[in-house]
Amino acid sequence: MFDVSHINLPLLLVILRACAFVARAETPEDKGLAIIKDAEKRGENFGDLRAEAEMLIRNGRGGEARRGLKIALLDLPGSASKSLTVVDAPKDVKGTALLTHTAADASDQQWLYLPAAARTKRIASSGRSGPFMGSEFSFDDFSAQTTERYRFKWLRAEPCPAPLAGEKCDVIERIPKDSGSGYARQEVWLDQAQRRLQKADYYDVQNQRIKTLLAEGYKQYEGKFWRATTLTMSNARSGASTVLNWSNIRFKSGLTEADFDTSRLASAR
Repeated sequence: MFDVSHINLPLLLVILRACAFVARAETPEDKGLAIIKDAEKRGENFGDLRAEAEMLIRNGRGGEARRGLKIALLDLPGSASKSLTVVDAPKDVKGTALLTHTAADASDQQWLYLPAAARTKRIASSGRSGPFMGSEFSFDDFSAQTTERYRFKWLRAEPCPAPLAGEKCDVIERIPKDSGSGYARQEVWLDQAQRRLQKADYYDVQNQRIKTLLAEGYKQYEGKFWRATTLTMSNARSGASTVLNWSNIRFKSGLTEADFDTSRLASAR
């Protein structure tokens, strides 16, 4: 037996507290949260970002529709951020704009500008699970997926999905703290080397898989920030899917908070 009689009381308390901390850190919940926080830390403080994207929407019957998008992101202190997605094509929906403000406490506000009606409407939290532009991506999928929005649990380690099949991923369960997302829970795959999202499965309250997201074609920018160039969201029930192909990603383009004001949605380009 380990003899502690020669250790003074303050030192013994320090040792006991350290042991208790180690025990707590080994829980699946703490491990999951630690991994997610590491992933979030690696992607923060990027300043601002501009990009273009093509959205290819396929329904379950083989029909297709395309949308051209322009996307702007602004990183703010803490968990705060702002994003703007503007539809650039086709002509009949050009100028449609989705604006998202995420506060430091991770609460979101979203607005949708509809050029045909020349009006801006605020999206209620209950409506954020609805599809954006008829795609498999919801309005909520375009908001910041910050740590504060979820509870986490580490589930397992396993080989990553293709194209990283030779690498190991951690699979983390995340459960939304509110029901605005439309998903009861998610399972996300993060590669252990860079903590990049590789895959996510989305489940309903009956624990039936609704959708699957695959992230591919990662490229590194500024020697630090990784961004996927292809995001594919597939509907497990209908067979529909939406592919979002990013291009012309550039950082530090001089965006400010004024570029994300609701008063500018009508003229957003």
